[in-house]
Amino acid sequence: LTWLIYWNEEHNKVINIERVDPAWVRATQKVNGKVNTYVINPNFTSTNGRNKSKEVPAFDVFNKTEKVQLYTYQIFSPGLEYYCQPSYANAANWLYLDGQISFYHKSNIENSINPSVAVKIYEKPANQEEQQEFISNLKRSFAGAKNTGKVMVFFSNGKDLAPDIQSIEANTLDKAFSITQEMIIKNIAFSHTIDPIIMGIASPGALGQSQQLATAYSIFNNTFIQPNQNKLNAVLSSFYSVNNLNASVKLKKFNLV
Repeated sequence: LTWLIYWNEEHNKVINIERVDPAWVRATQKVNGKVNTYVINPNFTSTNGRNKSKEVPAFDVFNKTEKVQLYTYQIFSPGLEYYCQPSYANAANWLYLDGQISFYHKSNIENSINPSVAVKIYEKPANQEEQQEFISNLKRSFAGAKNTGKVMVFFSNGKDLAPDIQSIEANTLDKAFSITQEMIIKNIAFSHTIDPIIMGIASPGALGQSQQLATAYSIFNNTFIQPNQNKLNAVLSSFYSVNNLNASVKLKKFNLV
């Protein structure tokens, strides 16, 4: 969580809270184990000077010299001092692979040549026109869905001159990709601690889907939604105490099923 906190003129009450995209925020070097200043920039990669970085002091109820401060809340990540890892970090490779598979299929359709049958004629045609006519007749008679199941017949002046018809093995990578795609979906869902069934992805052949959905949502609610709501409630309620208000925030529970 990263929020801009606005104080009133007297610096004794919080008058506004504005969410900031965490990707826009960078921490400066710690002083005595604490970050005192953050840098905000919507585009840190920009070099044209349009998006200038802005320094904002860290939120501190005991040091309110600035009207605007930045409050940050992040979970503990072992080995990381300034930034925490997102919960889906362990699925980064699967996220990348998902994009690569879709790009592979796109490139395969656009660039590949995949004939299914090779017809070898052991006699040269008399001329180019005869060759093109034979190919056109072959396509017209046997290619396409409407010609599926037709019998292919060729006549020749002897066995040695008969055309050689050879089937070309189809690409079997689609089966491997199908299995990989299932693994991608599951691993991305699990990295977000969510059962795929909640995302509308049902297991083939599974019975009692409605009961499974209710159970999956109950687990997701108890292990992810409620704990995170409690943390957010505590953070928001702390701003009431800053304003000397004996109130608390309670996020409404969302019932999926």
